[in-house]
Amino acid sequence: MKKAILVFAVLILAAMTETQAQEISAVMYVNATAGLRVRSSPDLDGERIASLSYMSEVRVTRQGENTVTIDGITGKWVYVTAGDTEGWVFGGYLETLNNLITGTWRGR
Repeated sequence: MKKAILVFAVLILAAMTETQAQEISAVMYVNATAGLRVRSSPDLDGERIASLSYMSEVRVTRQGENTVTIDGITGKWVYVTAGDTEGWVFGGYLETLNNLITGTWRGR
């Protein structure tokens, strides 16, 4: 019985963690000159499922809760779609169209 309760608690916690991603809708562009890896989960341990080229347009549909620092850049993991590709990328490597227009693009 204790095992069943523990398993149930873990499943509820996992479901809560997944739903904590904030839903949004924004078009952004990859600013990683070497490209940006798309992952199956919002962390560096997530399986690499695709790669997006520098300046690729993506639609951000969800944003993770936690702020992290990767390669000295602070940001959140975001869920994106780009054509037939969808998955999690580190948002610190994305820019808005406004930054392109105003010349504040920070290619990395």
